[in-house]
Amino acid sequence: MITKFKIIELPLRASIQIDAIDVVINQEYHVTKQETMTVDVTDRGVPYDSFMYQLGNENGDWSQPLKATINAEVNNSTPIVTANQLTVPTVSDTDVTADIVFNDSTDRVEIVDIDPKFGDLYADGQKLAVSSQVMLYKFKNVIFKSRAPLTSQEVTTTFTLRAGNSIGWGPTADIDITTTGNLHGIISGNTTLTTT
Repeated sequence: MITKFKIIELPLRASIQIDAIDVVINQEYHVTKQETMTVDVTDRGVPYDSFMYQLGNENGDWSQPLKATINAEVNNSTPIVTANQLTVPTVSDTDVTADIVFNDSTDRVEIVDIDPKFGDLYADGQKLAVSSQVMLYKFKNVIFKSRAPLTSQEVTTTFTLRAGNSIGWGPTADIDITTTGNLHGIISGNTTLTTT
């Protein structure tokens, strides 16, 4: 009579829990615990993911490894970042998080190129360099910090980004950030300069 089971190999992109606690590989569970076992697909999932288990009896005998297949609906659309053009003041750091838009299939982003380099992007306080790959949940509080010269007028920095997920990478898109120029950002039309 079957009295116990154990998970001997976990799925690639799913979690298995018993009584809301992650299973431990090769730990023996009483057969009644199967009723409380849950399998939740994580991240973007993998088509026909699977895990391996064995069944045992009171004599300590174990079955051959058995395979359970998880038939999850996987989002396999192409990840996309939307091209955009922004104008920001040069004199202050600018939050551009809401201006960089991804579709629902995206879970990571790569900085492919920065040209010319009149500014930098920071995500959650970390400077993003060319070839940086960042999971989308960490791509927050995205700040553009201008490095344009004091005398610059309307210079543009182009950040070439590529969206991706566990399946692969989508096409690149350019985010053009144009600074209004340091002097333009400081002197408004209502300000009068006088010299003595």
